[in-house]
Formats: sequence, structure tokens, C-alpha cells
Amino acid sequence: HDSHEDTNIVRVGRKERDSVLISVKQSDLRKLLSVQWFLFYPEHRLEGLISTNSLLRQFLLHSNSKAGEDDNLLLGNGMCGEKLSAAKLLVVRFFPNNSIDVITEWLNFQAHQLEQQEDEEQLQDYLQIEHTSQEAILEYNAITTYLEAHTAYEEWRRIISMCQVNQPKRPNFSQKEEQQQKWNEVEEQIARDSSRRKHKSQKMSLARTVIRAAQCADEKLRLVLEFE
Repeated sequence: HDSHEDTNIVRVGRKERDSVLISVKQSDLRKLLSVQWFLFYPEHRLEGLISTNSLLRQFLLHSNSKAGEDDNLLLGNGMCGEKLSAAKLLVVRFFPNNSIDVITEWLNFQAHQLEQQEDEEQLQDYLQIEHTSQEAILEYNAITTYLEAHTAYEEWRRIISMCQVNQPKRPNFSQKEEQQQKWNEVEEQIARDSSRRKHKSQKMSLARTVIRAAQCADEKLRLVLEFE
């Protein structure tokens, strides 16, 4: 059934040049949009976080269940990729990144109100809500840490593939253009040195790009392994 379901193409990114297009199932997009109903009032944001965590778990479980059939986890590629895309889209675009701050401020406000009322029953309710919020925040941070690591890893893979395709060609000194045939020996040597420097510079630029991506992926993956 899912394979025949309509998909939506969604652009992710603040600027068009930095954004990417990903495909999301229509049913998944409806789930993402439903989270926005919890964003109108601060007292609803905790329920929004709990619902967001529930959706993220669903997307990750579905993506893992398909991993054996489709080991390529690139965004928008296969069921596995679409579910991961939906999870990342939920975090990046549909659930505000200030939500944890909003929840914390609301809890602090509730605690201040309880201090003035000194109601034991309401205090117990507050402590239960506070415990629930701490667990929800911890789970959300764990999932987003994993998603960020996956994104960094996929970016490293993309850059490796790009570098393999765009390897600079070695300078060919055996074939001379019409203008080069008129050069003397010194001019030819200068041209060869310039070509070698250009080739070396291009190789070094690609290498630096790969290293930066690898370092970023390494940092994000370490955060997953060290998450507490």
C-alpha cells in the first residue's frame, strides 16, 4: 500500500541555495502537520514534545525494519530513506527548536505558582509532570543526536562520491595547443609548473572538503556513542 501512496516534495533549508528537496509520503506529512496543533500555547508544548517523540520512534522503527531490503539510507531513496526524511523534517521544520526552552519556562512558572498556593496534591501533580518532561526531553535529545549524526555521515558519503567523480585531470604535456607550439623552453617550463600547481591545489581542496566532512561526521557519531 505504501509503495503506491502519493508523495510530496518538500524543500528544507532557510535559503534556496542551501536547501534540499526530499520526498515524504502523504500520510507522513499529515502526521507532521498534526504536531503544529500543540504549538499555540506554552502549556501544550510538553504534549507536543511527547507526540513528536512518538512520531520519531515510529519513523525510526519503520526505517530500521526496511534496512535489510534497502541499505542505501540516502534521503528520499526508498522506504527507509523516506521515513528518515520524515523524521528529520519533523525536527527541522515542524517542531520548533525553542520548544524545550518553552517547556522549561512553563514548568518554572508552574513551580512559582505552587510555592504561593502550598497545595500538596497539586505539588504531586507538578512533580509527575516535571518527571515526564525530563524523560521526554532526554528522549528527544537522544533521537535528534542520532539524526544529526546520520545526516553528517550521509554528507560525508555524498562528498566522497562527489570527489570521486570530480577528480581533477592530471596535466598532459604530450599534447600541445597551437599557441603552446610557439613557446620556447622557458615558457613551456613555466606553463608546466603552473599546471602542476593548479592540479595540486585542486586535489588539496577536495582533500580538505573530505576531511572537514569526516571530522564533522566523527564528532556527531561520537556524541551518539557518548550520549547519556
